[in-house]
Amino acid sequence: MAGLSPSTVFCTASLAHALRAAGHEVLVASNESIAATAAAVGVPASSVTGMTLHQAIFQGRDGAALSPPEDPAGRRRFLGGMFGRFAAASLPGLHRLARSWGPDAVIGVPLAFGAPLLATALDVPYIWHSWDAGEPGREEAGADEELQPELAALGLGELPAPDLRIEIGPAALRLPPSGPTVAMRWTPANRQEPLEEWMYSTPQGRRICVTAGSRATRESSLEFVRSLVTQVAGLDVETMVAAPEDLAGALRTEIPGLRAGWLPLDVAMGTCDLLVHPGGGVSTMTAMRAGVPQVLVPEWDILLDTVRRSADYGAAIVLPPGQQDSDAVARACRKALSDPTYRRQARLLAEQMATLPSPAHVVAEIEKLVAARRAG
Repeated sequence: MAGLSPSTVFCTASLAHALRAAGHEVLVASNESIAATAAAVGVPASSVTGMTLHQAIFQGRDGAALSPPEDPAGRRRFLGGMFGRFAAASLPGLHRLARSWGPDAVIGVPLAFGAPLLATALDVPYIWHSWDAGEPGREEAGADEELQPELAALGLGELPAPDLRIEIGPAALRLPPSGPTVAMRWTPANRQEPLEEWMYSTPQGRRICVTAGSRATRESSLEFVRSLVTQVAGLDVETMVAAPEDLAGALRTEIPGLRAGWLPLDVAMGTCDLLVHPGGGVSTMTAMRAGVPQVLVPEWDILLDTVRRSADYGAAIVLPPGQQDSDAVARACRKALSDPTYRRQARLLAEQMATLPSPAHVVAEIEKLVAARRAG
């Protein structure tokens, strides 16, 4: 099961394709927009709820308006509750889907809390698939509270632990495993566009990529991305912006000649010297896989636990909320470009990722898990 962001499809598509190549049927479940994203990367998908991201954030089950709290701990619980509401809204559709298309296992990304609930109801293995190099979220407390009716119906007091965890991050950034775990070599699976030569050619000078992620819109992210582009403009580098077209088009209008659009980031990242972004999981992993240093400017402080491990390893610079003034990004970019340590450490992470077991190996582990459950 995917979440409420296209990134939750992009991070799991390599395993989905490996499962299909091994002869298994795969179906991604989420809402309409995420199902369309899955279909765009070649994975069959079904919409099981009409709930949108905006509704999950700002509307309670009773229709009452909600507002995210300001403090980090409160935000984490709110985030758990938000995805709990999405799981509750998804469950009727998930059960209809299961009656028509009975799965032998349920795979879910972090915060896709419908996955463990469905797997428990069906008595099939539940597999947790990481979407970055981060830790399992502390948001589950908020989800447990939100999902008390659904948990009680299953005789549970809290969300069940997975039968298997799939980790895609490099070993140096992962926390000690908290249960049965298998690592997997990850491949980006973003939507493709016809390539132009500059996208895969090594530039004459240095190139910086700026992105606000796959959910960025003109309404939500124009000011943020405009600020980033403006700050790096004086660094004598070529800047490209990876963004959905409504945001990219606005930026091209404001900044003639700017290379901005829905770029094939898995291809273009290898030509870059630096990635500047808010800390989204797939953007982070794509840069790590390519051995590219990062300057991370998270908009939410709840992302800091994850991105700081990259900084502690020496492959990234993190500017927490409140420390992203008009010159801070430019200073951080200048430091990351001039100090070869960042490139060296980023390449070490790429080497670690390249040595992880293939998705085919993980498919075999899932097959063993399903066989053991059937035999038991």
